[in-house]
Amino acid sequence: MTHNPIVPDVVALLQQMLSAVEALSQPTALEGFSDYRKVVYSNITKGNGDGWYTLEGDKAITQPPVFTGRILQISFPMLERRGQEVRKFHLTMKANGSVFTFESGYDCFFSKTILATCAATSPEVLSQPVQLKTYVKELRTGDKTLAVSLRGANNQLLSSEWQNDDDWNAIAALAIANVNTANGCTQ
Repeated sequence: MTHNPIVPDVVALLQQMLSAVEALSQPTALEGFSDYRKVVYSNITKGNGDGWYTLEGDKAITQPPVFTGRILQISFPMLERRGQEVRKFHLTMKANGSVFTFESGYDCFFSKTILATCAATSPEVLSQPVQLKTYVKELRTGDKTLAVSLRGANNQLLSSEWQNDDDWNAIAALAIANVNTANGCTQ
């Protein structure tokens, strides 16, 4: 059997074409949301199925499930919720000159996906606007959860596989370090 040097070139070209077609099929959202509050909560039930919502008094107002902006910070503050101190996940982003904080449970699917992706993504990519798009994911248990897909400034899919039993302290530390480096902050 002879080696055909053209085959690897054709395979590489087909992969480039597939990536280009995928990028074209995923239009990039404009920066930010329209008419959005400063704190955005992430919860599939309260978000009426779309996942993200803001509060006006006790009323949850569902928001569009796509947001584009620069990631400024990842943090895990202790906050009071329903009379109890709880640890939360905060993703702080900037769009159109405004700063937005996305809040979710520190160990939910949404936060773990963002953490794993930021840990696996270079600071150079994270220094550019990132698009977040929520969707509802059905788990093997049949339960539904809020999930998120991330895309870079060039519309490339940003992702990282993860498991619940991964070392989340190490993943969070790397994600925070990558975001800090992307923003020119020293550790």
